This record gives sequence, C-alpha cells and structure tokens, in this order.
Amino acid sequence: MKIWGSEGKVLLQIIHFFFALGGVLSPLYTEPFLAKRFMDNGTATDNFTTGNSSQFYYLNGPQTTNVRHAFLVSGIFMVITSIPFIVSIIKPPSQIIRNHLEQNINIGMTYRELPCCLHLFVLTIICIIFLLYCCVELTFASFLMSFLINEYDSMTKAESVHIITVYWVSFAASRFLMIFVSKLLSAIRLLFLCLFFMIVAYTGFMISALFEVIPAIVVFTAMTGFGMSGVFAGGFSWAEAELIKVTARVSSSITITASTGKIFIPLILGFLMEEASNMWFCYILLGQTVFLCLLFMFLLLFNRLYLNTVYGSMTLMEQNIVLS
Repeated sequence: MKIWGSEGKVLLQIIHFFFALGGVLSPLYTEPFLAKRFMDNGTATDNFTTGNSSQFYYLNGPQTTNVRHAFLVSGIFMVITSIPFIVSIIKPPSQIIRNHLEQNINIGMTYRELPCCLHLFVLTIICIIFLLYCCVELTFASFLMSFLINEYDSMTKAESVHIITVYWVSFAASRFLMIFVSKLLSAIRLLFLCLFFMIVAYTGFMISALFEVIPAIVVFTAMTGFGMSGVFAGGFSWAEAELIKVTARVSSSITITASTGKIFIPLILGFLMEEASNMWFCYILLGQTVFLCLLFMFLLLFNRLYLNTVYGSMTLMEQNIVLS
C-alpha cells in the first residue's frame, strides 16, 4: 500500500493471481511422483482409498512416493522468484520511486485517528476475518484429495488430482478476472460478491457430498475457486479504504494471524475426519465460511454506523484534502 498507493487494489489482485497460477501447476507436476498400489490380480491402480483394504498388496516390494522431486521443483521456483527481491534490497530506489513514496506518506498522515482501544479492536476483527479465510482456503486445498479418496471408494488418485486441478484453474482464472473486476467494483462490493459465492459453493458442496453426486461436487469445487479468488486482496483494499491505515505493522499482524490457522486446522480436521467422519470436512468448511460472513457484516456495520459517524469517514477525509 505504501509503495503503490491508489494502484494497490489492482496490483494486489495481480500478485494473488500468480499465487493461484502456482496452485494450478503444482498438482500437475506432483502427480507423476505419486506411488501406485497393486491389486491382487497384478494390475496397477491409482486407488489407495480405505474401502476393502484386504484386496490390495504390494508386488516386488513396497512402492515409494518420490514427492521430494516435486518439492525440489517448487524450491527451484522459489529461489528464482526471490532474486528480484534480493536485487531490490541491494539496489537503492530511484528518485522517482522515492518521490512517490514521500507523496503516499504525506497522504497517509491524513487518515483518521482512532483511540488505541478502538484501533486494536478493529485490527483484531480484521485479523480474525483473514484467519478464517485462510483456514477455509487451507482446509479446502489441503484436504480435498483426502476427503474424495477416503469418502468414495471408486475415486482414484488421478481423478482426485484432476478435481483439485479444476479448483486451482477456477481459482487462477477468477483471480485473473478480478484484476479487471477490481477496477469496476469497489472493494466492499467485491467482497460481497465473493462471500456470496463462497456460501453458495460450500453449501452446494456439502449437499452434493451427502448424496454422492460427483459431477455436482466438481461444479461446486469450481465455484469455490471463484468465490475465494478476490477475498484476500479485496480485504486489504477494504481495510485501507474504509477501516484503518495498512502500515507495515498492520499487514504483519494480519499475515502472522492468518498463518496461525495453518497450525491448528490440520490437527483438528485430521482428527475429526479420522475419528468421526469424513463429512466433517464439509461441516467445518461451511461453518468457517458462515462465521467469516458474520464477522464481515459486523465490522462493516460497526464501521458505517459508529466509526464513520463519530470519527468521520476515511474517504471523506481524503476528498477534503484533494479539494483543498
């Protein structure tokens, strides 16, 4: 936000589009390194579901998954993409960039100032919203393959990988679309659109899973990718435009809090799916999404009805400076 100023809304969508593009590529170059199991008739299969496990045994010794090669490919990509950041740190910024930063800093000083307790309260709610979103994204992307294979005996690894690819393709294509949609819609309207599709998608996914309608699962999987595509970048834009100034400390707080979901969600969901039912995958996804929408509506109304009334709107403050 400090570097890009008013252009940050679109550029954030571009950054997150490339994140989704990586999600499309990773399952494709990971699949060849996955191990196969062999049925008792000596034929290979990609199916490693629970089901009737007595029908499976290994021929010619245990098969190994060479997934380390996929991690090596990902590591090479990460090293290559880190080079521009290293160059930007070593090379001093040009005078044009320094002037642009100074202008943004001057404009940023005009943001409304909330009392410390209110500022922390708003920041806490924002962090929890991002935490819930990242939990939903992590839950779906990480456990979708396990859910499909363990819940449906006829599902093979290759088929589940293809469904995951459908999700990531939808996710990436939607984030590419959001680059242009963010120019037409405000951040708040974009969030409304995305959250609406998330509710519809996860409700439909749960119903389709209960009735074992695989084609419908594929459709709602694609819809989830569309719904989640603009939430993260749109949330940052909304926070900057209407709530609080997104400083380095604010963005760090959001990022660190959002990352904590990756610690406990796999433990909780893995335990529930193993000990109770695989359908907890759907229940937790829908519950997290509903809670996310409720918190979003609460913060929106709290800001519009209380903070804007008492402390003024950040948008109005910026307009007054431009007019003066």
